[in-house]
Amino acid sequence: MSLLEKGLSHLHKTMKEVNSVDAVYRSDGKTAQVRAICAGVGSGSKVAGGLELGANARDFIISAADWQDDPLPGDTITTAGRVYEVATIVGEGCFRWTSGYNISRRIHTKYLGTETDDADEPR
Repeated sequence: MSLLEKGLSHLHKTMKEVNSVDAVYRSDGKTAQVRAICAGVGSGSKVAGGLELGANARDFIISAADWQDDPLPGDTITTAGRVYEVATIVGEGCFRWTSGYNISRRIHTKYLGTETDDADEPR
């Protein structure tokens, strides 16, 4: 293991300990408890033919050790009662590695609602 890889591994471990939240990852009948780092929130809107389109997106960083499979569109990540669906970004897919050492994935999601369907954020 190179010095750079050791440093990145230590940085990810520290971020996971300090900045992560409990989450449940679900994919094709499999479920796992993971620690997820909220990596970004975005809302965007575009006007197309007079219709305003909006999106509420959030990225999560999840350790490859916590979830070994590549994320697939339609997988879900649930944290604090909020459900996010793995979504594809044009030109990037639904995730990207956070480094060249494949320590963790940055997974792109869109907000679906709450587990109780009392959505408090726009879809």
